[in-house]
Amino acid sequence: MNPLKRLRGAARADLAGLRGPMETAGLDAWQRLTTNFWPVLQQALAAGAAWYLARHVVDHHLPLFAPIATIVALNAPRGERGVNAVRLMLGVSVGILLGEASMAVIGGHGYLTLGAAVFASMLAALVLGGERIVIAQASVSAIIAIATGTEEAGPQRLTDALIGTGVAIVVTQFLLPADPVVLLHSAQKAFLKELSDSLYVTARDLDRADNSLSEKSLEQQRAVHNRLVELGVVRISSVDTARRSPVWWRRKDRIVHESEHMGRLEVLGGSCLMLTRVAVSEGEEGRSRLAPVVSDLASILGRLAKDPGDVGTRQRAANRMLDLSRHMAEFADAPGAPAADSWPVVRLIAADVMMFAGVDEDEAYAAAHEGAEQLGFPAPSVSPLKPMIKSTPLDKYTP
Repeated sequence: MNPLKRLRGAARADLAGLRGPMETAGLDAWQRLTTNFWPVLQQALAAGAAWYLARHVVDHHLPLFAPIATIVALNAPRGERGVNAVRLMLGVSVGILLGEASMAVIGGHGYLTLGAAVFASMLAALVLGGERIVIAQASVSAIIAIATGTEEAGPQRLTDALIGTGVAIVVTQFLLPADPVVLLHSAQKAFLKELSDSLYVTARDLDRADNSLSEKSLEQQRAVHNRLVELGVVRISSVDTARRSPVWWRRKDRIVHESEHMGRLEVLGGSCLMLTRVAVSEGEEGRSRLAPVVSDLASILGRLAKDPGDVGTRQRAANRMLDLSRHMAEFADAPGAPAADSWPVVRLIAADVMMFAGVDEDEAYAAAHEGAEQLGFPAPSVSPLKPMIKSTPLDKYTP
């Protein structure tokens, strides 16, 4: 074969092998761009407003820290930006005050003064909560207060910080507040999608010859654990947003109720992780019988993930779980039934989904074990929570 042809063939093979990863990287980059475009634009406009106020209203000659403070405050996930601004202001205030105090007590601008100021500022930040942004801003502000060596530097930085964080608070709490409903629904979608993907991988593992978890399954389990942590953070931040921002005060009780109800998903996540661990340890016959059931579970959760905030979507998922429970009841308790260790966990998952849909706890457990004729869905006392404003999805918010 001609060496040039062989070389061209090898080059084509290499390019074909690279095409898949390159396309994936391109899609990921595009998703990051489209997801973060609006938050980045918000930060840019807010930084410009902070610069204008500090430069032309307060008349600072070079108000660098005002737009910087705005960017730092807003560079946080939705629902946490207002708190981030307050923490930044707290850190700056502590650093400047202790920096000035160190110069007054020790005197001068030497190494000892700077070291003492930084040490005291970081200790004070730890006493005040220990958040990283407070510690960082306290120590940086103390350094600037001592290093500049002017009486105006500390007060100017404090004024700029007030302007920058003030702009950030106005943006986050009044002009463009995070929609707690969007936060909750986005977290639910991401979590349920991760659970669905994890169960699909488990179903494939059940068809393997050995009874160990594949690397892909372990990777999915780690992702589910991460989503569980995210879920808890979002539940807290959504309630905090509803309580802090005047825009959401009228819907606060309903948002708190939805956040508490979302705790059912945390229990569901634990049940799914348990099923993954137990299912692969079944015997060959049990694994073959269990694989389609796990695949059905993954399908139900995948459809629920498309719109978990919709009452109809929840009820359809619960009814599909009821159908699956009836199917299991036909043979799960028969003598010599396979997958005996896994069925109780499958029933727990079915009950968790039914309760998330609004079914009474006792009825859900009974239906999951015995396969009831139908489920009772209480009429909602209020209309389903829907987003009031267009907001950025939770995932990949921070640029």
